Amino acid sequence: MRGMFAALCVLVVAMMGYAVSGTSAQSVVGNIRISPGDRVRLFYSGESPTSCTVAEIRGDFVSCRPENVDPFMRRPDRERWYNTRMVTAFERVLSEQ
Repeated sequence: MRGMFAALCVLVVAMMGYAVSGTSAQSVVGNIRISPGDRVRLFYSGESPTSCTVAEIRGDFVSCRPENVDPFMRRPDRERWYNTRMVTAFERVLSEQ
């Protein structure tokens, strides 16, 4: 009985730790940190650069806010996530020109 109670306590503590840890609000691309709201340009091998404003970060993946969205249009049907491990170059956009 004591063994079962101890195992249950360990399980509860582990679940509480997992719940508290949450998802990191930053991702690291090389030595550069990205946070939601940052304006970035991602370069992939053989493709034109992708500019976006970071909406959400999940592990090595970044989603972008939709650009130039009509306020009367419904929510976009698809979300596009970018793999930061596949980035060949990274640029932070400081101001729009």
